[in-house]
This record gives sequence, structure tokens and C-alpha cells, in this order.
Amino acid sequence: MLKSNVKDYMEKAGISVRKGASLTGLSTQTLNRARQDETILGCSLETLQTIARACGCRVKDLFTEE
Repeated sequence: MLKSNVKDYMEKAGISVRKGASLTGLSTQTLNRARQDETILGCSLETLQTIARACGCRVKDLFTEE
């Protein structure tokens, strides 16, 4: 199972869901889904790459395998 670290990285970068949507062009719904463990698998690599750029991290940092 993969655990989402998106919420943690967004918080470290000081990015709220609204601010993240503004920075990335992604919808708030997409960002909220990416922050949930169950749905990170449903995120496209492009979406994760966009989030990672905004947070200043690598795509692989956005999830942990458990």
C-alpha cells in the first residue's frame, strides 16, 4: 500500500489547498484527492509532478510504500 505524503509536503511548503490550486492550476478536488492515502494511486504522474514542483520536492517524496 502507498501512503500519501502530499499533505505533509504542502504544509512544509506553507501551501494550502486553495493556494496550491492557484500555484499549480490543479483543482482543489484534485489536490484533496492527492492528499488521501486511498487515492494517490489514482493520480497521474503528471499531477504528482506538478504538486512536487510546487512543494519543492521530488515526485517519489510524495508517497511512502508501507
